[in-house]
Amino acid sequence: MNRLLLAAIAATTFCAGPVMAQSAKFAAGWDTAPVSATSNDSCVYDPLLDSSICTDNPDGTNVTMLLATLKIPQGKEVLVSVSAETLIHLITEAKGGRKNVSDVTENFSSRALAQGDVEVTLSLVATNGSTCGIAPDSNVTLASEMRELTVSGGGDMTMLTDEDFWIEVGIETASKGAHHFEFLGVNCDQGDYSLTATFDLTAITKASGYDSNAVATVTLYDRMVTMQEVRAVKGSLVSGD
Repeated sequence: MNRLLLAAIAATTFCAGPVMAQSAKFAAGWDTAPVSATSNDSCVYDPLLDSSICTDNPDGTNVTMLLATLKIPQGKEVLVSVSAETLIHLITEAKGGRKNVSDVTENFSSRALAQGDVEVTLSLVATNGSTCGIAPDSNVTLASEMRELTVSGGGDMTMLTDEDFWIEVGIETASKGAHHFEFLGVNCDQGDYSLTATFDLTAITKASGYDSNAVATVTLYDRMVTMQEVRAVKGSLVSGD
């Protein structure tokens, strides 16, 4: 009898598998292809022109992920999860000091700034045009890092010298991290909803002065977005004790 009962349960579970999968109220999407944004800015002193020549190449990009449609009944909310692995690689180099030019001592300084950011923006839109509100916010910064390096010239300009004095500083860092955020889709009308997640990668560099260089590279690696139907009550976790 027990064997027959177990066999019946197993057969029922096996047959009901596809039906349960369709009614799970869950959707997910992921990607593993790396995407990068790079910016480079540099200044090099030209003694013939007695000035620095600066070039810059700012860059940015974004990645959009569209998930499968999820049917949301009236009065339900959607729990959205975003996971992503990011790498922010920054290089800053600056040179400054004192130089004897035509028996006159001049001071030189330079500045290098590098910044990288990764932001994600979410939207829930139904096929009939209605939308869900996103709580707490539809735009979140997943990763951000900035470094500014300044090297200033030194020495008394009233003192003549035949010697040059220079300081050159270079810093390179690579920050890799995994990030996870959760959101709620609230005030949803009944309908078939699609979740769109847009990852914005921004690389910014600024170099100025005598001799400087800045490089910023932002890379987005594995990312995944999921959404599922839930029942959420605002303030339900707040205790009155």
